[in-house]
Amino acid sequence: MSWKILNGKLIGEAAVDKYEMNTWQVPYHPGKLEAVGFVKGKEVSRFKVETTTEPVSIELIPDRKAIVGDGADAVPVTVRVMDAKGRPVETANLPIEFEVSGAGNIIGLGNGDANSHEPDKGNRRSLYNGLAQVILQSKTNSSGPLTLTARSGSLKAATIIINVKDTTQIPVVAVANPYIVLDRWRVSPFSATRPDPNVELAAYDQNTWQPFRGNQLQSFADGSFAIYRTTFKPFAAQRTNGGKLILKAVTGKAEIWLDKKLVATKTTAESADIIVAFPPSSNEQKLNVLIETEKGQKAGLGGIVTVNAKD
Repeated sequence: MSWKILNGKLIGEAAVDKYEMNTWQVPYHPGKLEAVGFVKGKEVSRFKVETTTEPVSIELIPDRKAIVGDGADAVPVTVRVMDAKGRPVETANLPIEFEVSGAGNIIGLGNGDANSHEPDKGNRRSLYNGLAQVILQSKTNSSGPLTLTARSGSLKAATIIINVKDTTQIPVVAVANPYIVLDRWRVSPFSATRPDPNVELAAYDQNTWQPFRGNQLQSFADGSFAIYRTTFKPFAAQRTNGGKLILKAVTGKAEIWLDKKLVATKTTAESADIIVAFPPSSNEQKLNVLIETEKGQKAGLGGIVTVNAKD
């Protein structure tokens, strides 16, 4: 059995269907609407909603009161506004501004509104149906208080303090030799005569040069020559100090051209690695590899090609 009570007056009762539950049509009146559930005449549940007045203050509700200062731990904080009687105002859509200080930062904002175009980063977010959320994260190697303050116009501001605990840091593993794997090649048609290794490919040509991912030999059934072409952008260390190209298992005679300059030559047909140093550059690099072999033989880039930091 369940009752519906509006402003202290019983307005309906009905047996509860355990599958469909209960549905009520209640004419609107400001005040307090209650639902009360009974089992064998004994009250077992009660829920109420109340008409609220204008918001007067902000409330911040952290999921936890402490996090660790490893630079990764984070805590969500619920944001809502309250009326003069301390009731959450679920119709409020007010803008809230946040200020954070101490051992952490704001890493995200949200309000659940799929149509909102407000940024998820920053220090400002509007409520949606009375709610918003702020996510705080500790700073690396930090400890002490993390303070968050929320303000909105004439409303009473709210401040909370999250305790950031000192913790043992995760060991840092240095990457000694970062590298790039070149796997987006295009290969020219096979030809019987030696082509220009730096021939320009027309922008509209999507057919004569075929995509090639590298790391495999090809059968030179239609000719003795082919050009393998790709580009790469040096990363920070290579832009400053230069680097080196490592071409694994190159089979067939080969010429390595970098930005239209011949930088290495392989004169034997057997599979071998080629290592080529290149100077510092911040420009995109064009790499062409001209392969020559006997017609009908398998040749080409038999292994991966990497762009490595300078030794």
